Amino acid sequence: MDWGQVELNPKVVHAVKRANVKTFREVLSLSGPDLQRLTKLSHADVHHLQKTVAAAVQTDRAVTALQLYRGECPSRTAPETESGLPCHGLSAEGGIPCRVS
Repeated sequence: MDWGQVELNPKVVHAVKRANVKTFREVLSLSGPDLQRLTKLSHADVHHLQKTVAAAVQTDRAVTALQLYRGECPSRTAPETESGLPCHGLSAEGGIPCRVS
């Protein structure tokens, strides 16, 4: 993780480094008040820091089941779930598990 990857005020970056917060994960795992105490930044600066870091680590936008059903997200398909047990697979697909001879 490099603080140069995100657009932040140099004052904020310096405060985060001084507080020994090294990773984006650390920033996101700390509450706003905890970050304020550690970095001595204002509420607005901490909020902007959290939003900027969250946007930097977000890989894909969330997609609802309705969007998948309607086909509004052509790059995605419904995830396949697999438990490893055939009876669970049938139940998940809406079928009735039965013994096949």
